[in-house]
Amino acid sequence: MPRLLLADDDEKMLEVMGQYLSWYGFEVTTLNQCEDIISLLEKKEYDLLVYNIFMERGGFNLCRSIRESADPKLNRIGIMIFAPEPLEFDDYISLRQLRLYFINKYENIEEWIRKINLILGLQKKRKSR
Repeated sequence: MPRLLLADDDEKMLEVMGQYLSWYGFEVTTLNQCEDIISLLEKKEYDLLVYNIFMERGGFNLCRSIRESADPKLNRIGIMIFAPEPLEFDDYISLRQLRLYFINKYENIEEWIRKINLILGLQKKRKSR
């Protein structure tokens, strides 16, 4: 069962999306504090971090810290960021540089599931090389 760490400061969204994702066969841990993300990723192995990029100022800094970590468990994890609005053009450059995926926060659940499964499939291929 794939393990997801879902982080957002919107408690209702965490509850609803956590439930939906578990119905689709994912083991979901929810978190509403971005300060705890790295320590949780170090303690338990997750397949994908799903993170609201607007949870903190400079949200890409957290992703950069994860990618630059010496710990392969951290720097190889899949990361899908989401936001309630489209990203700025410069943010798309960061997506590519940091190997991040993006989805709109209010996209329908089927699209979330499709994208998560796609990312997990790509992660498997990357690990098996």
